[in-house]
Amino acid sequence: MTPRIMLDYKLETNRIYLRSRIFDDNAFVYEATRYEGFNDGMPWNAPLSIKEMEDRYYLTLENWINAIAYSFVIIEKNTDYRLGIISIRKTEILNKWDIGYWIHPEKQRMGFMKEAASKIIEFGFLELMADSIQAKYALWNIASERVLLNCGMKNVEFIEKGFEKNGEWVKENRMEITKLEWELRK
Repeated sequence: MTPRIMLDYKLETNRIYLRSRIFDDNAFVYEATRYEGFNDGMPWNAPLSIKEMEDRYYLTLENWINAIAYSFVIIEKNTDYRLGIISIRKTEILNKWDIGYWIHPEKQRMGFMKEAASKIIEFGFLELMADSIQAKYALWNIASERVLLNCGMKNVEFIEKGFEKNGEWVKENRMEITKLEWELRK
């Protein structure tokens, strides 16, 4: 059984902390999606209005409460600036979780996502009792691949038809790390 994680749960590293999403984060998410190409590597489309963010927010909250998925906002400690979102979700396979993430275009290439992904993987193994954690990324998204490789994940599957975007299939790679592999890296 998956342990219940309280909404005030917080994860910390040297430079960032992760906290659950709050309603006020909707404006941040909406603003990030205004950047050209931001949503290209994600299965979801940019919202047409900030109002659309409300339904997504309530679904995120419901999933957290039901221990289905935990979506964290990544925040820079020094500035309290929101950097991005990272989530960990149950898969259909018992004790296998999936992570997904994005970082605001203005804060990319600063190492924040590697820090957040490493912390969420640790959270998955230690708090959620995961046996393995996976992530998928659009084949062209080399930055995302680097983050996952730096966290100890390895390629396990090429997916020709990963997700459909604008009427075309986006190719993906699926990467994974087991708890034993993660423990051996420590």
